[in-house]
Amino acid sequence: NGVTNFTREVFASAVDDIIVVNLNSKNSSSLSLAIELTRNIDAVINAESNNTLVLDGQIIDKDEPLMGPGGSHMKFSSVLKVFNTGGTLTNEDNKIIVDRADEITIFLTAATDYNVKKLNFDRSINPSLKCKNIIETAEKKTFEEIKRDHISDHKRIFDRVELNLGSDSLQ
Repeated sequence: NGVTNFTREVFASAVDDIIVVNLNSKNSSSLSLAIELTRNIDAVINAESNNTLVLDGQIIDKDEPLMGPGGSHMKFSSVLKVFNTGGTLTNEDNKIIVDRADEITIFLTAATDYNVKKLNFDRSINPSLKCKNIIETAEKKTFEEIKRDHISDHKRIFDRVELNLGSDSLQ
């Protein structure tokens, strides 16, 4: 009948320090899309491979007496990595092109060189390396393992509260 139903699951895993997006369909080869990272200023985006995008940047502020001194400030980075079942992944113009995949899972993480203990940026922190290490660790797990660990972590906090609004007097 020409109808394709897609399933999308999205969550932010504190355990693995990533945002996860899983897209799939019961119809094989039905996922074709382009994935990109964008930022208008202070950043450079590169396709590191057919399945990985890297965004690196640094805040460059103008001197504003009411806002603080100008100059080169906080560094930041983000890494996006795509895993596919079926189909192909290629990169074109710093975008990941997904062609006729059955399923894809996207990992996204980000980091800065901000040090909360210093309440300032810290040049000993390499946000790009931090992102790559996070992705490298997360990719050792399957989507289902990351989801299970995320739910377990969230449940531990979520299940601390129980709300009872009383009984339904109409029954």
